[in-house]
Amino acid sequence: MTDKPKAVNIADRVKSLRRFKPEQIKAHPDNWRLHGDDQRSGLIGLLEEVGFAGVNLVYDSKRHGGWTVIDGHLRQDIVEDGFRIPCVVLDVTDDEADLLLATHDPIAELATSNQAALHSLLESIGPRGEATEVLLDELKRTKLGQVATLGAELDESIADGISVCICPICKHEHAKTDGD
Repeated sequence: MTDKPKAVNIADRVKSLRRFKPEQIKAHPDNWRLHGDDQRSGLIGLLEEVGFAGVNLVYDSKRHGGWTVIDGHLRQDIVEDGFRIPCVVLDVTDDEADLLLATHDPIAELATSNQAALHSLLESIGPRGEATEVLLDELKRTKLGQVATLGAELDESIADGISVCICPICKHEHAKTDGD
């Protein structure tokens, strides 16, 4: 068994969990992530079905003059007035916050997928609201490489260049275009 490297000398920078109204915290002016309509709709669908199950990361910025979001800009943007957003308050400097802002999501994106486990998880999720179903379909398409399942409703006039392939994970038939 190979020893995996472990981090040493780790500082705990979490000060507290606190709830803020959206107007009490500022969006970080250097936030580089853009949130499109699909992401906004998907998050709204999840929040409506499940509720808040995560936290925003905030810190008290000297540079920006007050509580500033490092992670959770979209969540802050879509909640209704009066809702109190759960936030982890961090004890970081502006420079450290910049580093977190630049790397927080990209670190998560470095993870690889166990496609069989993801497929099983997605298959276990029952019917959801429309926005959440769109989000789940997009997850299947992007993470599992699945496209819309062919069915009896397929209009033969649009079938040129489309063939059927069997997914090696779920064993279902899926549409495959000539370019795939």
